[in-house]
Amino acid sequence: MLGYSTPKGTVEVSVARPRLNQLASLCGMSETDYARQHSMLSAFRVAAKASEDHLHGDVGGDTFTRRLGMLTQRPGAYLCTQCVIEDLDHWHFSWFRRSHHLLGVDWCPSHRIPLSRVTAKDPWASTPMYWVEKGEVETLQTSCACLDEAGFLARFVDIASALLEKARPFEARVINSAISQRVKFQGLRTSAQGVRPLLSDHVKVIAPAGWLEQHLPELGQKKAGEFHAWLDALAISRTVPGTGFAYAVAMSALFDTAEAAMLYLNQEAVPCRALDSDKDNKQMRRSRAFWHGEFWGIYQEFGGRPALIAQRLNMDRTYVAEKMHHMGLPALYDAATASRWRAFVRFQNGESLAAACEIERVDVAVVEALLRTTSARVVPVVKALIEGHDGPRGGSDGLNALASQRPASSPVYVREEISTQV
Repeated sequence: MLGYSTPKGTVEVSVARPRLNQLASLCGMSETDYARQHSMLSAFRVAAKASEDHLHGDVGGDTFTRRLGMLTQRPGAYLCTQCVIEDLDHWHFSWFRRSHHLLGVDWCPSHRIPLSRVTAKDPWASTPMYWVEKGEVETLQTSCACLDEAGFLARFVDIASALLEKARPFEARVINSAISQRVKFQGLRTSAQGVRPLLSDHVKVIAPAGWLEQHLPELGQKKAGEFHAWLDALAISRTVPGTGFAYAVAMSALFDTAEAAMLYLNQEAVPCRALDSDKDNKQMRRSRAFWHGEFWGIYQEFGGRPALIAQRLNMDRTYVAEKMHHMGLPALYDAATASRWRAFVRFQNGESLAAACEIERVDVAVVEALLRTTSARVVPVVKALIEGHDGPRGGSDGLNALASQRPASSPVYVREEISTQV
């Protein structure tokens, strides 16, 4: 055992435990909370075998925690210059985000602009604001300057960020089966041999060549119909987990929006587990009157954010998200800035759907999907979020003023730090 002095006294940690668990003890956090908020385990372990699908950071997964717990998914340190500016303005210091270190994510999920790489020899030695001030950063050369105009890449960034939020991996048998069903639905083949195109062929067609060359060069060079085990096996194998990167690529290719992909996974790929205890079971029991009455006030209070609502109700986040979906109450993580929500509000304000989508530069089909699935009572909540973000320029005039410079954030996203002790 080793003892460390902290403001709360001496904390003893076992040197036999993974470093992540030791840091959790020093921070006074549970190992699972620390893993979920300050590691990238969830990006590495999107799926696991049934006997190994422990919560990230749980003692049962020590083998994975020891090997992957302190790693980033890509080498080097990355930052978003706009995040640094906002951090300094609000917090007076800045930190590295986990979502900026996902493999293939070359843009900030929140600000949709290319990330910058720290060029210093030891990038973790200081904070992002220090490197920006020193000028030791360089902007990444990306395949597109505006992420919102790149369908596949925008979905990939949002899905990879969403998977980063999972507290535990999916069971491989279940998520692979769900992907296989979706591959069949798209008319692709689910066998190594055959005449129909594979998932990897589909990805090669829709993903930008520059991005493939940088992150998946072997896929960019493959011949049509040639089996690419790293990706195509997800739709064939029923028990072998794939890499987190592979799952993010697959889901980005199989769905039109990140929201649809994550909703599909949360509905189709979550095994029917028994709740951990009778106490948990009681917490999940809420009357119909609650969901169609009191819940509305909670939804408004927390701006339609399932994670915060679930924490407030002491419920499972996925369960809350599903209940919201069935009631036509979408997650509003990015309602203040995303193009589709701004077009949605324009339409609700009386503009034609075509004109609203043209001004906000978003596909009509995307907004039509919102109109089909969103309850009318959500409209004033979305308007309030947009007006709160725009300040005095809120409302239709504000939307017009910002049409050419609006940011658009991703749908799922906490911006937690990566420990500089990585």
